[in-house]
Amino acid sequence: MSTMSLSVIDQFLVQYKQMSDEYRNIKEQAHTIVETALKDAGIMAITTSRIKDADRLREKLITRDEEKKYLSTDDISADIADLIGMRIALYFPNDREKVRTLIYQLFDIEKEKQFPEEQRQSETYTRKFPGYCATHYRIYLKHSLNTKLGRQRIEIQVASLLMHAWAEVEHDLTYKQKKGTVSYDEHESLDEINGLVLAGELSLQRLQRISELRIASEGKKFQSHYQLASFLYEQAVIYASDPNPYLGDVETLFKLYEKKDRLTAKKIENDLLKVDWSDETPVAQQLIDLYANSSVNIMQLVISNKARKSFSSNHSAVSDSKIGKFLRKWVSLENRLSQLLLKYGYSSNRPGGIHRSIVESKILPNNVFMEYNILRQVRNKLVHAMEIPDESDFDRYMDLIDQIYSFLDDRNNFFSVSSDSEQI
Repeated sequence: MSTMSLSVIDQFLVQYKQMSDEYRNIKEQAHTIVETALKDAGIMAITTSRIKDADRLREKLITRDEEKKYLSTDDISADIADLIGMRIALYFPNDREKVRTLIYQLFDIEKEKQFPEEQRQSETYTRKFPGYCATHYRIYLKHSLNTKLGRQRIEIQVASLLMHAWAEVEHDLTYKQKKGTVSYDEHESLDEINGLVLAGELSLQRLQRISELRIASEGKKFQSHYQLASFLYEQAVIYASDPNPYLGDVETLFKLYEKKDRLTAKKIENDLLKVDWSDETPVAQQLIDLYANSSVNIMQLVISNKARKSFSSNHSAVSDSKIGKFLRKWVSLENRLSQLLLKYGYSSNRPGGIHRSIVESKILPNNVFMEYNILRQVRNKLVHAMEIPDESDFDRYMDLIDQIYSFLDDRNNFFSVSSDSEQI
């Protein structure tokens, strides 16, 4: 190694140690995003994350410099993709595609790599089984330019829990040997265990499928949001003709269905008939909307569940009573609109719900519809995105509701006294 290369490596390591808190912060952000999304989606997994140990990083850089010949710290940054790393260890291997859909929803993707690729073979042993089976992603946090590190790559490794365990053993044995070489018998044992891991994955896949079919066929209640998610996923594949649908927040939906006593396959299938599958809104969100609009208590239950996970910091600045007052006014407004729509031959109980009926009926003139849309976005942010308006904004939004009420009262009175109502 040249003195120049060593100097560049040392310089990079100094910078890396100085910015370790920033790396750790980005790691924690990514970990929280992934862990929350997996739980929301009903995917059983163990998620771990780390930033690379400085001493191990130095060893890696010295080894790689023999080929790369680093000339600058930028060369190192471009070469090392796993300064921040995360592992998603799945209970059920079939969930890899579900996780892929989530990752593409949550992050900006630089690269996706499937394993096994062409496997390195020992000089003394030829494998009978494919070895490491996983998917690696190089990703960036969305909207991460405001960090001190800018857009920092993160590597996410996705494999079954069994495969991750095998890979750890194999990696420590074959890549981190300090002395000697791995024997023929050791290679053979690793290969044998790899075969057992693959057989175990097949058994887990079959168990998952059998359990889902049994619960659906017996008409029993789903006992967890993980069971509900598996059922919804299969249904969404059929209805949406999407092999990898994005479900949304199934955990919150489970709590809502638990409250409404709708946790059977038959009842949920009836609700699915009301979903607009052409809408990009995730199916869990649409199912939540079927009931959240009908009751302030239900809507507050939904918000309460999400608050434990992702309420913005300004929640404390807005009283729960003010949120409750807005929600009561909103539910009342939606009910009023539903009644008026029925007079014009439009039902709110259809795919797309009341919003689609309002759009198609043109029951609201453009200026009033714009006000309604503002309020609808506020409601959606409360229930789904968890963005809480300021106290003063709530007062303005409730004034908007009152203005729409006045318009609807005038329109309803006109409808009642006119035998020749305008066609809309």
